[in-house]
Amino acid sequence: MEFENPISDEGLHSDIITTLPKNIIESILSLIPLRDAVRTSILSKKWRYSWRSMPKLAFTNKLVRVPSYSGCKLLNCKLAGAIFNVLLLHDGPGILEFNCHLHKESEFLQIMGYLARWNKLKELIFCNDIVNRLYKVPVSFFSLQGLERIDLQNCTFDPPLTCNVFSRLKSITFRNVEVSAQILQRFLSKCPPLECLYLGHDVRSEVDLVAGNEFAPIAGGNEFMPLAGGNKFTFVDLLRCMPKIQSLVISSYYMRDLSAGGMPHNLPTKVFLLKNLTLVVRLMEQSEISSALCVISSAPMLENIEFMVGQKRGKLLINLEEDEQPKKKARVGSLASQWVSVYNARPPTKQRYHYDVADSRLSQHVENGKKDGFYISCVASALNRWALVMDAGTGFSSQVYNLSPFFLNKDWIMEQWGNDYYITSIAGAANGSSLVVMSKGTPYKQQSYKVSESFPFQWISKKWREGFRVTSITTAGSRWGVVMSRNSGFVYQVVELDFLYPSERIQCRWENKYRMTSMAATPDQAAYILSTPNSILTDETQETLITSSFPSTHVEENWSKNLYIASICYGRTVV
Repeated sequence: MEFENPISDEGLHSDIITTLPKNIIESILSLIPLRDAVRTSILSKKWRYSWRSMPKLAFTNKLVRVPSYSGCKLLNCKLAGAIFNVLLLHDGPGILEFNCHLHKESEFLQIMGYLARWNKLKELIFCNDIVNRLYKVPVSFFSLQGLERIDLQNCTFDPPLTCNVFSRLKSITFRNVEVSAQILQRFLSKCPPLECLYLGHDVRSEVDLVAGNEFAPIAGGNEFMPLAGGNKFTFVDLLRCMPKIQSLVISSYYMRDLSAGGMPHNLPTKVFLLKNLTLVVRLMEQSEISSALCVISSAPMLENIEFMVGQKRGKLLINLEEDEQPKKKARVGSLASQWVSVYNARPPTKQRYHYDVADSRLSQHVENGKKDGFYISCVASALNRWALVMDAGTGFSSQVYNLSPFFLNKDWIMEQWGNDYYITSIAGAANGSSLVVMSKGTPYKQQSYKVSESFPFQWISKKWREGFRVTSITTAGSRWGVVMSRNSGFVYQVVELDFLYPSERIQCRWENKYRMTSMAATPDQAAYILSTPNSILTDETQETLITSSFPSTHVEENWSKNLYIASICYGRTVV
């Protein structure tokens, strides 16, 4: 016998989507990307204008689509236009949460002026995606007295003297925000309910340096100075401003300034509500150690303590002038580091790798590879040992290399340029030594390289305007080395600079036809160069792998799928 549950006539004609309550529709819309929320207009008449009253608006690059060859300028322009259109069509009682990334200060000013019409805004996240251009927070921002959370990135913060008390503000996040000690103290004192404070530098910030753009210099020169001006603002002053603080995160740059002048063994008053504390401390700085211990001993209710160990900036051994005496090498420590390897799809070829190679064994591996028709395609360093990948399909006709105690031996590089060799791969070690590989048979027409204590944003921008593109990048301790070449075969380039591996942003770049072409990492941060080629790729497949040890097993597995190592590096990828 067979039984079947009969379907009622009512069920045949019911429309669950149309009959949903308004609060359920708003909840659904808040859980999906804004682009998809707008598309729900086609579901029914009731849904047609529902997205216009969404209380939470989050704008990302996925909101608009542009051809992959058009680059980021058109993308940024269309994104700004989409933001303005959504705001103009928004007819709800107010916007409670607003989140967007912008590239022009004028756009920020217009949007803030629009948001200031409502005093119901509770959460505001604004990111300026170009790290070396700081936008100024407009006066209209300080009229948003109903804010409960703010997250600002790459800006200058200077509230007017008449700024009112933010009686509801519970969470503040500043990333790469230039603010004087006096202003920060004054602003925090006007936020009595503040529970969470995050003062960070280059944490999860996207560096979007697009070839052809022009940038203004970063405030304070090459080194970002968060607490500008004559600074007498210590942890004692900071915590006095925040009697209800529960969660505190301080990066190394702010830690340096807040610890200036040392600290007492205990704060004048206990911080009874502080439960979560994260500090980036340089172990060689006694003032920072004493400040950290002081805060810990004065917070009896602490539940979670996290220390990220930074490093004291020191100069590594580099080429000296003829009349200079050599200086002692500076060794730097390392934080949580891993191997990052990138694999490109290619026609079947031969490839071999060597890792954990000591200086004395390097020449043996290179010479054996040359005898078999292999040339070095990429190199890296981990714990003062070398890793090299040799390839039978590089197209090089000749190759030389230099292992030097100096970081990028200038005299040797200049000599080989004169012999028509071009830099094809570089690697630096923590002890300041370097391995430079130069080859013939490359498409390059001209090269330039730079060594810098910090990532050379402005120099890269300048060389992009001259027709150069980044072709190699490496680090030695905290020092960066960047090689740029003409006729590289790349049209557009972007740089992702981050404390962690920025998987979501790199995935977004892949979707826009960018491919990772160079990468390097210090113990503090990593840089990933992504480029678009000037010709259409026959196979665009690219994979990235992050491992704690050299990925020998994975390399051989990928070979069976015709995926070959294109780039490797060792450095900071996780906390």
